[in-house]
Amino acid sequence: RLFHILQQGYKKEDQEVMTKQKNTIAMIGGDMRELVVAQRLAEEWPLQVYGLPEDALPLKAVCCHSLTEALTGADVVLLPMGGVRSDFYIPASTLAAGNIPVTVEDFSVLKPGTPVLAGVVSPALQQIGDAYGLRLVPVAEMISPSPTLFPQQKARLRSPCGSCR
Repeated sequence: RLFHILQQGYKKEDQEVMTKQKNTIAMIGGDMRELVVAQRLAEEWPLQVYGLPEDALPLKAVCCHSLTEALTGADVVLLPMGGVRSDFYIPASTLAAGNIPVTVEDFSVLKPGTPVLAGVVSPALQQIGDAYGLRLVPVAEMISPSPTLFPQQKARLRSPCGSCR
């Protein structure tokens, strides 16, 4: 499913390219969920990470020490579901500070057309994307719950309470 979402960040004509070459992915911020994603991504692609604890990252991942370092050379950027907040911070709950400050200029190292995947595209992220011609991909809009994914939760939703069947 994750591979499918990554492919959606590319135009149809680019999808075959993604499967043939090992594009570098920059993963910025997030929480423990992103650590799980990082584990899976590092198995398949070069991964540059900023805003997650170094000691919890997969061995194949490169732990970057600045946002610019993580974005440099990236072919795809993964942001947390919250994307870039309106106050120009990326959520990073695993960091002591809790957030990563960003500027529009931080993204200047990306090539025009670079897919930037985030749960939502905020006005701040839209401003960044417009400034550098980035391809913004709102992942939350692409995800629809599978009827087979969580059958127990689905059954509870049909019942008046969790214990009624």
